[in-house]
Amino acid sequence: MEKELYIIRHGETDFNRQGIVQGRGVNSDLNAMGVAQAEAFYEHYKHIPFDKVYTSSLKRTHQTVKKFWTTNCPGSSSTGSMSCLSGYGKAPPTKASGKVLMQM
Repeated sequence: MEKELYIIRHGETDFNRQGIVQGRGVNSDLNAMGVAQAEAFYEHYKHIPFDKVYTSSLKRTHQTVKKFWTTNCPGSSSTGSMSCLSGYGKAPPTKASGKVLMQM
């Protein structure tokens, strides 16, 4: 059973820019640089057929991968402490291999 795992960090927030560690206690939004980073990530990886996308419940993590959800998984939900979405709105593949995006 072979899987490719892509692990990324959320885009920049104003707290990141100031060197402040946020952890789960601060649910901050991406700043302009973070939005640009999220867009660049999407443009670079949009051709990859991810089978699953996982995030925490934090806004900055959802904002980082939002384009994958809204463009490739219409009707999907990103609520809960750990969201799992089938890539591109399709059912999970039956083959043993696949690509997984885990946003941290």
